[in-house]
Amino acid sequence: MTDLYAKTELVDDIATLTGVDKDTIRSVLLAHTQAITTAVENGKTVRLSGLGTFKHSKRKAMMARNPMTGQTYPKAEANTVRFSVSQTLKDAVK
Repeated sequence: MTDLYAKTELVDDIATLTGVDKDTIRSVLLAHTQAITTAVENGKTVRLSGLGTFKHSKRKAMMARNPMTGQTYPKAEANTVRFSVSQTLKDAVK
């Protein structure tokens, strides 16, 4: 079982560390998420130093296979988001 660090816990921890009220922190996190989403939608790469990089990507059209039946079918090209973890975070988790 994985331990989930939920948004409410993140807000609580940031409030404790900074002394800023929780409503302000929630607003900032929402704005942060919206800004990243908008930038990636517009094809920009978003790099957060120490965390990682969000990048818009296109997945090529391909043939997929249903593992239950073995039947193949075409899968259309799709837009997606890639996230690459920074080396700093990788090193911290080691």
